[in-house]
Amino acid sequence: MAFSKKNAGPTEPVAKQENDGDWASEIMTLRLSFLKLGPQLKNLELNFTQLTTVFLNHNKFTHVDDDTFALCQNLKFLAIQDNPIKEWFDLSYLMKLEFLDLSNNKIDHHKTDCFPEGLLVLKLQGNPLCQATDASAHKFSYRSVYVENLANLDLLDNIEVLQAERLSYKGLLPRMNLQKMLKD
Repeated sequence: MAFSKKNAGPTEPVAKQENDGDWASEIMTLRLSFLKLGPQLKNLELNFTQLTTVFLNHNKFTHVDDDTFALCQNLKFLAIQDNPIKEWFDLSYLMKLEFLDLSNNKIDHHKTDCFPEGLLVLKLQGNPLCQATDASAHKFSYRSVYVENLANLDLLDNIEVLQAERLSYKGLLPRMNLQKMLKD
């Protein structure tokens, strides 16, 4: 697989480097979408110190190891949607991660301790965990888990997280019609 210096993708030419062992440290964007990669995503094991953006969407990943991105401490944007991922994986060590797209996977249970504190945007729509569990619950009932536990979250599934919503989930405001509020 070939990579270029600033943006990496499988069809781009390799830029000749003076030190061939250090090429990974200069990549800022990694695009590996629509390549049918999978089923397991393991530790990248390369020194991606400048990597800020990763696209791994539309592949066949069913499992992502917890330490996959351990050497990517500058990662801010991770798109790994449209894969058949079933289990959460730890990203809490990525202190600079602000955007995470896990939509349209197969995750069916809630978990919040795998996210970094600074996460601003989270996309989960299309996962079984987003579906109402019974007829009395509305389609946004899953939001409370993430809004309550991710203090810096600004956007969840393309809907702004409002302070009133946060306070309502914590019981500090009277229960409001969140379904109506989230539609507006």
